[in-house]
Amino acid sequence: MTFRNNDLSDVGSTRAIFSVSKLNEKVRLTLERVIGSVWVEGEISNFIRAQSGHSYFSLKDDTSQLRCAMFRAQSKKLKFVPTDGDKVVAYGRVGLYTARGEYQLIIDTLEPLGSGALQLRFDKLKEKLFREGLFDVDKKREFPKWPKSIGLVTSPTGAAIRDILSVLERRCPAIPVIIYPTLVQGPSASANIVNAVEIANQRMDCDVLIISRGGGSLEDLWAFNEELVANAIFNSDIPIVSGVGHEKDITICDLVADTRAATPSAAAEIISPDLSQWSKDLYRLYNTLNTNLEKIIKDKKNLLGQLNRNLISPKRKVEMDNQKLDDLASRLANHVEQKISLSNETLNRFLSRINSRLFRRQIEHRKNLVSVCRKNLNGLIKSMFKEAKFSLSKNQEILSALGPLATLQRGYAIVTDENGRIIRKSSKKLIGQSIKTQLNQGTLNSKVIDTNLDTDK
Repeated sequence: MTFRNNDLSDVGSTRAIFSVSKLNEKVRLTLERVIGSVWVEGEISNFIRAQSGHSYFSLKDDTSQLRCAMFRAQSKKLKFVPTDGDKVVAYGRVGLYTARGEYQLIIDTLEPLGSGALQLRFDKLKEKLFREGLFDVDKKREFPKWPKSIGLVTSPTGAAIRDILSVLERRCPAIPVIIYPTLVQGPSASANIVNAVEIANQRMDCDVLIISRGGGSLEDLWAFNEELVANAIFNSDIPIVSGVGHEKDITICDLVADTRAATPSAAAEIISPDLSQWSKDLYRLYNTLNTNLEKIIKDKKNLLGQLNRNLISPKRKVEMDNQKLDDLASRLANHVEQKISLSNETLNRFLSRINSRLFRRQIEHRKNLVSVCRKNLNGLIKSMFKEAKFSLSKNQEILSALGPLATLQRGYAIVTDENGRIIRKSSKKLIGQSIKTQLNQGTLNSKVIDTNLDTDK
């Protein structure tokens, strides 16, 4: 099949004739070059997920429809399951499926209409805050089990505050509740929420804060997904419980808060002690304590009765002790008497042995032996004394022969100066001094007139 130009004016001239394939290819290239990639808004219809993983569907509005293809790699990145009737925004390149001559949109990105951009912002902020550590579990704080006061950061006219107050009234009506009113939806809501949290931290009138609002779409809850709200919650000195939306709604506020509750009512349940349950528990503990006390008292009475039956009167105790003392005294006297008798017998046996003949002969023998030893000792002593006396006499004779007196007896004299020092030689220094001459018998006192030193002797 060929395509011909039917303009008769060109008859006879050179005509450009395309095959269908070449024409479709030229159209495809033209579409891709001229239009390129675009965003398209529409409603999904005839959605099919092929076994290959590719997705095929149409986008339509009130008057037209557009064939679309989304290949497996892009289909895996979808964060929702497309169904017929979904309003979406698609981004892709315009092309032509040359086999059928149908132009189509090859989709790279597909998002639900309205929430797609917001969801992208949400994911990016969530990833950023996660990296910064605002979701870390170890930074979560515990709130008191019995708070002295509870703070509410919410709209004063919404359904959420009515639900919270109803729960608190039922569970713990005695705990004061402080309301920090704020907008929960709209452009200025996030700034209002931050201001309310900061006021609560400045005043420090409560032990725990509930940040809350009712359910809604992603757009409705967006004030709780702002980074400034996340930072205010993270920097709060007061523990914060997030009760935003319904159970399926997850906000940045939920992830940063110290505790996340599925609903506003659940938040009130989490932070408030249940007085009725506490009363039941207290009554149960009272009954248990009362039963245990009664049992203890009964056991003590039984023990006291048993001790009373086993108790002996003081008089009887004294009588028994006296009797025991008499018995011990009697046994002691008998024992002492037996000991004395036994000792006497031993002494008598010993005296008998002393008085025996054999013992007397032994004594006489020992006496004779002592007498002999005494005689021998006296003789030995006399002999030793005699020898010592003889030795002393000999030593005296030797000492006399060598002493100065013996020298004097032979005609010699000992001359000393005035100071009693022996003069051994003549000296001019002695002239005029008094000297003393020791003779064998008597002394001479004289004065030196002159001296003569005989050097030959």
